Amino acid sequence: MMDCRPARTLAARLRPGCFRSHDPKGLMMVSAQQRRRAAQRRGSVVLEYLLLATIVGLGVIVGLAVVRDALVTELKDLAFAIRLLL
Repeated sequence: MMDCRPARTLAARLRPGCFRSHDPKGLMMVSAQQRRRAAQRRGSVVLEYLLLATIVGLGVIVGLAVVRDALVTELKDLAFAIRLLL
């Protein structure tokens, strides 16, 4: 495992396999393994949102189809009632 402890010298801060986070002084060092884990977590979150959007989209499509069928049925009933009046 890499030693990515906070470093006091410039040479120690530029160790291969470590990078500086948003810390302007460069005192927080993160290992490559920690970066990979963070990337995997971000990927899984994106996948979850994609799955959620797919399920919601399918629900909206099915719901609109049901509303369409109900509206067509009601309009047919209305047309039949108007035809009987005339």
